[in-house]
Amino acid sequence: MENDNDGNGTNLQTMWTPMDTKKENETKNMSKPEMLQPILEQGKTKTCTGCHKTKTLNHFNKDKKGKYGKGAKCTECRKIENKQRYKDNKNKIKENVKNYYEKNKKEINEKRKESSREYTKKYYNENKEKCIEKTKEWRKKNKKHIKKYDKKYKKTNKEKIKKIKHEWDMKNVEHNKIEQQKRTRRLPERVWATHSLYGHKRNGCEIKITIDELEQIAKNTKNCEYCGHELIYRAKQKNDRKYIPTLDRIDIENEIRLDNIQILCIICNTTKLNRTHKEFIEYYKNLSKKFNDGDNKNATLELATNGDNKNE
Repeated sequence: MENDNDGNGTNLQTMWTPMDTKKENETKNMSKPEMLQPILEQGKTKTCTGCHKTKTLNHFNKDKKGKYGKGAKCTECRKIENKQRYKDNKNKIKENVKNYYEKNKKEINEKRKESSREYTKKYYNENKEKCIEKTKEWRKKNKKHIKKYDKKYKKTNKEKIKKIKHEWDMKNVEHNKIEQQKRTRRLPERVWATHSLYGHKRNGCEIKITIDELEQIAKNTKNCEYCGHELIYRAKQKNDRKYIPTLDRIDIENEIRLDNIQILCIICNTTKLNRTHKEFIEYYKNLSKKFNDGDNKNATLELATNGDNKNE
């Protein structure tokens, strides 16, 4: 039996330290020549046909036909040749690249998207705090640019946005109800202003006021302009729904302006219908003349009570 001890008496088998588990698995899958290749490259040399210098095999690219599985020229000479070739055949190379891109557009774009998504995900997971800080700083500096981009995107992609909103609303019905209740509790005038303006916009009216302006008017008007009853922006009971505020157009135009609007309760607005302000006053004058003559003095009170009972 041969002894594996060296001259100093140490065992050579104990000197072997295995690599990590990942490296061990890689070496198991590799063949023997592939495992020995980096060791052979360290000692062997080769002369470059371009610069005529002797260099180690690490300075040469792979080539199955060449000696030791390496090319005839070193990497530095290859770079110089490639640069010169590009300068001499610049137009041809560009044309070939364009033709290849036109033929294989879809495949190239898909590969680019996949690679960019994977890279962005890795970078974001590794540097979350930096990305968040950079986005905040960029948004503060480019508020006008963001608004312009959002307007253009909404105009060009109206149907797409509607579909996405509808799908999300159908999936999250309960969530939307809870959020709407929270908003009405905190900002009832704001919610009323947004709903009323969007409703008139759907009916074909041109809106020439902002939500902030209408919200300010709603905060200042606490009573109906006709009956004088207190307006209830947040109805808690069924009886409170009679005096919910509504946005009325004074002269019934297709424009909503500051000089052409007033806030009425729902009862007064339904009785007004499509009448102008002057027509509505004349209508009530005629009713008062008719029912206040003779024996029908208390008829107006009966009409008011009957109208309240029907709404209930």
